[in-house]
Amino acid sequence: MRRSAINKTRTSSPPLPPVPFPFPLLQMIHNMEGRDQVFFTRKILEGSDVDAGQNRFFVPKSEVLWGVLSEEEKREVEGGGGVEVMVVDPRGGKYTMRLKKWVSLNKVVLNSGWRKLVEDNGLKAEVDCVELWSFRADSNLCFALNVKRDGSPVINR
Repeated sequence: MRRSAINKTRTSSPPLPPVPFPFPLLQMIHNMEGRDQVFFTRKILEGSDVDAGQNRFFVPKSEVLWGVLSEEEKREVEGGGGVEVMVVDPRGGKYTMRLKKWVSLNKVVLNSGWRKLVEDNGLKAEVDCVELWSFRADSNLCFALNVKRDGSPVINR
């Protein structure tokens, strides 16, 4: 086989595998009678994600996220008004936020409550990595957020 033919048959690297669901978050979801947990992204926090004046988290592009949204939720997110969601953190905190698309930037954000979660968890840019799962509680869209600092879970600090 010629070298050019070999190069053409290579595929891109596979996506990162989902991480194990942290037990404390799983327990919280169970207590909320949550179901349909789906891991959809991880991200090292950027300065703008923790900036007090921003109050928003840019959600990395994810086909998995769009796959868990209902058609109505997709319309609401795309329309700019967004969808109200509950976000649970590793400490057991619950935060009401909005998941919406900023059309001008073509980015999906979690806001209207994000700042409080950042403060309560002492999140730091370029240090903390967040992992997000979606789930449903009473058919409502919710998110579970885990935090890792230096590769270790940050729970019950």
